[in-house]
Amino acid sequence: MQGKIQIFVLAVLCFTPTLVNVPQAILYGLISLIGLIVLVQKIVHKKLSKSDYVLFSFLLLSFIIFFAGDGLRESTTGKSKNDLVPYTLFIVTTIFFARSLHEDVLKFVFYFILFEIIIGVLEYIFGVPYLIKPLSESQTEFGSTDILYYNKVYGISAVTSVFSQKVLIGLILLFYLNIVKYRKIYLGLLLIGLLITFNRTAIVTSLFFLALLFRKSFKKLGIKYKAILIICLLSFLFLTYLNIEIILFQFFRGSGDIDYSGRDYVFVSFIDFISNNFFFGNFAQKVWIELGGRTYHAHNSYLETLASLGFILTLIFVFYLFKIITRKKMIFLLPILLYSTFQFGIFWGVSLLDIVFFFLIFSNTKSAKET
Repeated sequence: MQGKIQIFVLAVLCFTPTLVNVPQAILYGLISLIGLIVLVQKIVHKKLSKSDYVLFSFLLLSFIIFFAGDGLRESTTGKSKNDLVPYTLFIVTTIFFARSLHEDVLKFVFYFILFEIIIGVLEYIFGVPYLIKPLSESQTEFGSTDILYYNKVYGISAVTSVFSQKVLIGLILLFYLNIVKYRKIYLGLLLIGLLITFNRTAIVTSLFFLALLFRKSFKKLGIKYKAILIICLLSFLFLTYLNIEIILFQFFRGSGDIDYSGRDYVFVSFIDFISNNFFFGNFAQKVWIELGGRTYHAHNSYLETLASLGFILTLIFVFYLFKIITRKKMIFLLPILLYSTFQFGIFWGVSLLDIVFFFLIFSNTKSAKET
């Protein structure tokens, strides 16, 4: 059982690497080290599950492929500092780190996210996109246009996409941890957070998640409340229809055409890489591709994983996921899986979203069943 101080420290450790101007590599390395200690303890005490052996085979084979691929990799340019071991080591240790967490750790993370949203709201009100200079800034001056995409705030995050991802995490944790007290206030604050960060993937994913929750709750209601909710839903859809041009104008950043933010080019480049390196990928090292003088990851967790690990390792990892994911958790996992279709969300190695993803899978909390 984790003590209160330990719970708070672990929550800080999970959340802090998402902030601007922190030694991210050191903190993520510490998380990975804790996960490794947990793994060793399970081995010593013979508490490994059958699925763990699948994970070990995945890790062992990735090391073999990694060292065998030395000098053979097509992609050696990237922003990942690690080139000594396969990043699969960090995926595995993150899994064991997340498995060891008490749900109160994630409750603290939830309240940290709310605090950052409050900072973001104040930034938005006062017309200041950030308090601490972020890693990269928008080329469009904040407030110079009515397009929400160009008026995003950073909170205290390194980039706006990380801030918006935390808002999505907060929304999922609100319902998974069944935080009932002040739920409506927290929900309102989280929805505001989606607007001021205006990440289109996070917004669509959040609406998808809320729709799943609505469907689940709708079945339990009486006829009277069902009628009220149907009226509210139809009213919302009608208002959306009346304002569809404004909504599309905002979503496509003022463009008359569908705006992919360069993903159409990035996806094609990664698909080409996969087709040319199908079985072994980039020999268990992350793929980064240069396009137009800029370095890109795949903006898609599945393309990134397949390109980096290749078909063989990816197949073993997918098999492992199928063994550990249960149907009752899917309502909370699906939004993360959807989000990762248009963002490099999960399977980074060590990240807050990875920690939350695997916590949701392995957590035995009963509160989610009451949602």
